[in-house]
Amino acid sequence: YNEAIKYYDELVSGNPIQSILHPMSLALKAGALFRIGKNEEAAYLFSKAFHQGHAKKISNYYGFDWSVVKGRNKQDYLSLCKNNEEKAGMLALFALGNPETDLSSLEKIYELRPASDLLSTLVIREVNKYEEQYLTPLTGKEYNTDLISIGYYYRYTDRETDSLLNHKKPGLAAFVDFSNRLAAEKKVQNPALMQLAAAYGAYILKDFNKAKVYLEKSKSMKLDQRLEDQWMLTNLLVQVSMQKNIDATFEAAILPSLQWLYNKAATAKEKEHEYYSGSAEKEQWFKFYRNLLVEILSKRYKAQGDLIKALLAIGAPEALQQAYYDLSKDFLREQFNGGQAEDLYGFLTAKKFTPYEKFLVEHNSLKIKDVADFAGTAYLRDYNYDKAITWLQKVPGQNKVIEKDPFKELTFDREERLPDDQVTTTKLEYARQMKKLRQLADTDKANASKYLYQLALGYYNVTYYGYAWELVAYWRSGSDGYHIPKNATAFQKDYYGAFTAQAYFKKAMEASTDKEFKAKCMFMMARCSQKQLRKPQYSDFGYNGYDLYEKAIDDYYVNFMGNKYYGDLKSGYGDTRYYNEALTRCSYLSDFAQK
Repeated sequence: YNEAIKYYDELVSGNPIQSILHPMSLALKAGALFRIGKNEEAAYLFSKAFHQGHAKKISNYYGFDWSVVKGRNKQDYLSLCKNNEEKAGMLALFALGNPETDLSSLEKIYELRPASDLLSTLVIREVNKYEEQYLTPLTGKEYNTDLISIGYYYRYTDRETDSLLNHKKPGLAAFVDFSNRLAAEKKVQNPALMQLAAAYGAYILKDFNKAKVYLEKSKSMKLDQRLEDQWMLTNLLVQVSMQKNIDATFEAAILPSLQWLYNKAATAKEKEHEYYSGSAEKEQWFKFYRNLLVEILSKRYKAQGDLIKALLAIGAPEALQQAYYDLSKDFLREQFNGGQAEDLYGFLTAKKFTPYEKFLVEHNSLKIKDVADFAGTAYLRDYNYDKAITWLQKVPGQNKVIEKDPFKELTFDREERLPDDQVTTTKLEYARQMKKLRQLADTDKANASKYLYQLALGYYNVTYYGYAWELVAYWRSGSDGYHIPKNATAFQKDYYGAFTAQAYFKKAMEASTDKEFKAKCMFMMARCSQKQLRKPQYSDFGYNGYDLYEKAIDDYYVNFMGNKYYGDLKSGYGDTRYYNEALTRCSYLSDFAQK
């Protein structure tokens, strides 16, 4: 290392020939200084080499970063700089490595060297930081959490969000003023970029009038194609955000901008990043288009009660790029009921669209058959079998075969198909059979108990715990049981609570005089009622409440084994064959009987 330093000083430093080898050799000397522990001198030379040309620029930045001892005063390094240009250059490298917002460094760089070629990069990085640290939590806080969203890897809690917003807002306001000043004074290399940064920062702060003023100012500046695109994006965001209620007039006004953004996303070239793969230009434009529709427009429509437009906004970007998850179908199946699905079907089939609606419908992943299938499924959930049959008949050939018997009688909960089950069904066949059983229960009084029991099995087997849950749900988590969600819909209450099945088992029991049959009905009523006892959730007790959670779980299982029907089942039907068989099948009943 000492020889490398020596030969640089003797042979290179005074060499008058202009060559790319000068900064490359300087970086080698800097590396040698780093290796012998002279960190300040190494950082200084790496900074000089970084600013002398593009060769090995990333390597020189890393060399500078490694040379800076964390926690040491910046002045120890800056004191080696010979002039304002060198100080501004080194400060820029310090700023590049700072993950936190850092306006003071930008102000100092501008004071030392207004024409610094890194100011544009640093301003863009500050914008990125405010997007991550201010805009992301703000966006998550503004809208209802029940709306399906793209989602981020980390979601801020309300407490964290409020703290972040209060901490970052004054700094963002100062950054907006600073960017606007740089644009007005025109000493920087790219005043138009600074003006657009000020406009976008004002948008994030929700100062839309100021954002409009800054956008108007930037129109008279020299905008290259990328800045023209940024102007269009920012202007579109400001337009949408300023509009309190999105109506047909406003939709017509933003349609050209939306079409422009769609064309960008659809036609952008797959331009890979210079240094690493996966950062294609096409992907970037798709994300702009998707985020505007899903995270902004769809949530605005949802907030004002327009589920159809909210759904279309979610489905539009999926027509360009289908993700591994299907947000539009999920939104339809989780947010709509049968009547709303009918309205959607009518809207799509009538084809009386405005130009804006026509654009969303024609560029959408939503299929009419999926709407009809869901309408039928929604009416199955409501036990409205006449309407379910009507809607499921609209999708011939689309009724998926369920390889299970929806009237299977089991003394234990199971969702996997039994090896000996040869019965198959479809949603349409199930609806027809349930309708027929209802009619027979009303007309054939002599056999009413049998039909009521079959109905009860049909209701139980389409709950979360049931053997044929696929008839009313499109997917099933393995960890949702014994817990009815907060703000549950009528369907969710019955899906997780089996209330209707319990009521029909009771009707069947009351319609019969057969003691064995009554025992069977009461046991099934006990199984249903167990689902209605809420299992404690870890989230009930907070991050530090594990001991309380464990105690609540212990108490829950005691109550779970003490089912309110077990006493009557044991005292009234303890001498039946069915009761003694159930003791061998149900550990909870067995524990109760032996306690």
